[in-house]
Amino acid sequence: MSDDEREADEAVDDEAVDDEGGATPAAEASEAAPASGASGAPRPVEPSALDDDLPYWVRVDLRGAPLRGRLLLRPLQLGYRWMHRARRQWPVAYAVAQLLIALSLTGAALGVHWWLNVPDHIAEKPGDQGAKTPKAKPRAKQNPRARNRGRSALPERTPDELEEQWRQFEGQPFEDEPTQALWARRHQALINRAVVTARRHAFEGAPEQLRVVLSDTKCHTVRCRFTLRSQYPQAIDAVTDALARLEAEGAQVWRSFETASVPAPATTSPSRTAADEPEHYVQVTVAFRTDDTDSRGLTIRPSDDQGEQDEENEQDEENEENEEAGGETPSGEAPSGAPPSGAPPGSGHSGT
Repeated sequence: MSDDEREADEAVDDEAVDDEGGATPAAEASEAAPASGASGAPRPVEPSALDDDLPYWVRVDLRGAPLRGRLLLRPLQLGYRWMHRARRQWPVAYAVAQLLIALSLTGAALGVHWWLNVPDHIAEKPGDQGAKTPKAKPRAKQNPRARNRGRSALPERTPDELEEQWRQFEGQPFEDEPTQALWARRHQALINRAVVTARRHAFEGAPEQLRVVLSDTKCHTVRCRFTLRSQYPQAIDAVTDALARLEAEGAQVWRSFETASVPAPATTSPSRTAADEPEHYVQVTVAFRTDDTDSRGLTIRPSDDQGEQDEENEQDEENEENEEAGGETPSGEAPSGAPPSGAPPGSGHSGT
């Protein structure tokens, strides 16, 4: 083989090596052109050997980043670099600074907690030992009628409305009268208190109170009906007589008061025996004059016979006081032992 043919074969082999991936000087120059700053961009600053173990976000160059990113990330980079170098160059001072910072933050947290949550003075609770009992506030005066009506009481009817409803239901049977629930509940309690007041008055001064039982209390719209039972008919008569004279604040309570004897019910108490005295039943039907009857002001008006007896007793006491004072007698009455007016002189009793 001649020298010319040998040189041609070597040139072909060199081109084959370049095609298989070898780096040619031209390719290296073209690849290095952007990195050399041909476009005008600055090269990243190489960190020093002291910062080799810094994280990537600290080592990145921010000169090509937007302004907002530089303002946010650059202070963090500088702070982290300073702490990193201080930890390497002054390890003792860095440890002391860490301890002081931790104590300072803890003290600041405690101070904020104290300022927000701890009161200026000790707050006493009613259940604490030695705590002063607060003074009770005086209760506002309340109308006794309003207190008696209760929270859910039915609004009062005017006298004209009550009179109209009384004329409407007066002639009807009691069972046909409609029921107003609120009015009925309040007046059932009023009936119970009225019977207690009448029983106490009827047996006042007696050695024992005879047993009189109230039962079957029903109230509708303007009337109420209840039953009194007892083994002693005179006890029922005494209680009904006192009930008929019931007053509230000096006024008669009842618009009407009716009594009627009723037979005993078919069912009797199992505790009763044949030897027991039979019980007597009296049914009482009443109608109220007003809707605002005060149950706390119920009284019994003295009967006519009792009033006359009281007047006679007062007159006798007055005469006795006059005789003790000097023998003076009320006008129109002759002194004891004096002759009656119009009698002839000397007709009086002689002293011998």
